[in-house]
Amino acid sequence: MNLVFAPTLPDAFERAGLPFPEREPEPGRLCRFPTNGRKDDAAGWLRVFPDAEGAVFGSWRDGTAWTWQREKDGPAPDAAELARIRANAERIRKEAEAEREEGYRQAASKAAATLQAAEQAKGHPYLSAKGIAPHIARERNGSLVIPVFDNDGNVQSVQSVSPTGEKRFMPGGKMTGGRCWLGEPTDAGPLVLCEGYATGASLREATGWPVCVTFTAGNLRPVACDVRERFPRAKLVIAGDDDRKTEGNPGRAKALEAAKLVNAVTVFPSFDGPEGSDFNDMTQQAGREAVARLIRDTVEPRRFKLAERTAARLFKGEPPPVNWLVTGIFPLGVACLLASPPNVGKSFLALELAAKVAGRRDGECPPVAFGALVAAHGRAVYVSAEDDEPEIHRRLHALCGNDMPDRLHVLSLPDVGHFGIIEPDPVTKEFRATREWFELADEIRALPDVRLVILDTLQALTSGDTNTTQAVTDRHKGAGHDRRNGATWRGLKVAFRTVRRMG
Repeated sequence: MNLVFAPTLPDAFERAGLPFPEREPEPGRLCRFPTNGRKDDAAGWLRVFPDAEGAVFGSWRDGTAWTWQREKDGPAPDAAELARIRANAERIRKEAEAEREEGYRQAASKAAATLQAAEQAKGHPYLSAKGIAPHIARERNGSLVIPVFDNDGNVQSVQSVSPTGEKRFMPGGKMTGGRCWLGEPTDAGPLVLCEGYATGASLREATGWPVCVTFTAGNLRPVACDVRERFPRAKLVIAGDDDRKTEGNPGRAKALEAAKLVNAVTVFPSFDGPEGSDFNDMTQQAGREAVARLIRDTVEPRRFKLAERTAARLFKGEPPPVNWLVTGIFPLGVACLLASPPNVGKSFLALELAAKVAGRRDGECPPVAFGALVAAHGRAVYVSAEDDEPEIHRRLHALCGNDMPDRLHVLSLPDVGHFGIIEPDPVTKEFRATREWFELADEIRALPDVRLVILDTLQALTSGDTNTTQAVTDRHKGAGHDRRNGATWRGLKVAFRTVRRMG
């Protein structure tokens, strides 16, 4: 507890940064006063000593406590005197807390009786003005009666709402941690927290999700912590007020603060004009469906966003041209599969294509492959799973003579060690890219200006059955895509495959 020596009690309050009570405190009696500028707030507390030469005071909102002793002329108090002052202040503070708790107990008992005496609300003017159903609200003597529960479900206070919307809590009742649920909370789905009752009713009616009303922005934090502890797996959504016209925007600030503590999603209302601050305002301006859409799109973003994917929005101007490796046959930047019966010369055709992509220089006539012009040139990578380097040398010599392309990279697995690029998972049987393939892909990606990668043949690059539909699909994807990071090459990937029969 902080000890303050000051000439007067108001001086001590000024040093503590607390507002001095408007009514004169009576020595020996507990005095409650607001600390946030609201007349219905009673977070501040004060008890003046019977001799009026000292006092203890503080704020139950933030837990601070101060001891005041009147400053006098003469020597400063010694250690023994200071210890006596602190001990006396601590005793009085505990008495004040006990008195506060007794006041809470009495207020809770009165609140429960008030709620019991009230009837189910029906056509109350406040409900009509807000456009909401009563839900758990009751009515007594012309006012709505809304229960305020603690974390264990016990009534700790009530909020009364007049026909014109004036709100009052039970005098002396506890508000910290108070809440009421609209709908039954579970771990299964989203749980929404908000400030006001009308806001909570609008959110409940728009989403169908359980909604926890905390009544004040400052209450979001303690209630959110309780809810997170009780429902650790639930997705928490804090639907904050957007107090745009209030300095510091406390609704937004408190919502963000609470959300950070409990790993919750925050969502705020959206308005076309300057009026409105909460989701009830938005409901009345834009409709329930607009609120539901905003909440759901924030909490559960639409995966495909189909509503936005119109042709007019996606496609502007002329379509992009196709970039060809071999004009009209092999486009760049995709994976292709070339299949045929055995012994028709696939490997020779593959090597010829690689040599023509890698061999042409500026100024030379474009070569022809597969009956069409080879339109793109650069580095080519030829991976042979069956032919060794001498056989590849003989074939290239037949194609190029002694003018071997220096941009053609050749990897002969019989010479460097055989490996599979895609293998079936031993448990799921799904085909997955191997570590060796990822390593090879990294080396290919490090080469500049690669336009063509050939895998010859798929049968020899895996131990699985390449003649099933799943095998063809998965190998085709695996040969053209690096699944670790989603990266692809700008060149063409061609996998050559032998099929058992054609037609």
